[in-house]
Amino acid sequence: MKRTAFEPIHFEGWFYASESDARAGNEGNAIAKVVREQTDRAPKCENRIKYDFAEQVDRAFIHSTRGEQELQEDLNDTCHIGEKKKVARYDEKFAHKTTYKLDAGNQAVEIAYPYLEMGKDEFVADLKTNSAMAAWAEFMTSMFSQAEQLKSLTFVGIHNEETVVKISVSREQFDNILARLQETIASHAAITFQTIGMGAKTSEAAEKEQEQFKSKTYKDALGKLPKEQVTISPKLKWVGGWKDSLHKERGGKKGRK
Repeated sequence: MKRTAFEPIHFEGWFYASESDARAGNEGNAIAKVVREQTDRAPKCENRIKYDFAEQVDRAFIHSTRGEQELQEDLNDTCHIGEKKKVARYDEKFAHKTTYKLDAGNQAVEIAYPYLEMGKDEFVADLKTNSAMAAWAEFMTSMFSQAEQLKSLTFVGIHNEETVVKISVSREQFDNILARLQETIASHAAITFQTIGMGAKTSEAAEKEQEQFKSKTYKDALGKLPKEQVTISPKLKWVGGWKDSLHKERGGKKGRK
């Protein structure tokens, strides 16, 4: 662009994965493009190379913990010429923070999630089972949705330095059994909100019914997974009168009070 006094009116570069593709010159096979008009202050780039598994997982983890905003492209710098400002994690200095372990060979990930007070580096005083399950469902849905090559996810929930939840889910199990779990919970919450607005139920009664629905829905979903893939600490109590652990109930022992 700058080698002579007069810049080209239009510059366009297509990049290919192989020499044969480049010789064919088909734009559809190009893995990247760089374009600059004479009036542009900087070139514009289009990168079509798919993220590898490790990159997919890292981006999915960022999306799950810090939100989509951190991953958004600067539309004025699609070629990443400028140095991107580093955004510090809110829990950067926490002793307890959410982490993940990558098993690239098996395309698997393990998430370690501490149940902390909002914005604080301390465990919640009273961990509710529905809250614990909500965190699992959110991470499961987000990770499988964002990392297309992810085949297996293990969620490890930690409270007071102890593992209280450990759930492993395969891609097939997510797609066939659990993909709509969050949607089911959210839909019922919307109906509950309507009943309050219409005066059909008090807020207290509606909230109690909603928590019972969540508990039953989570238990039903977990009950469809093999026993060895689900561990729930007996310290966590289910709403709705379920007294025993999920595994004991599966074994045909006492269920409801």
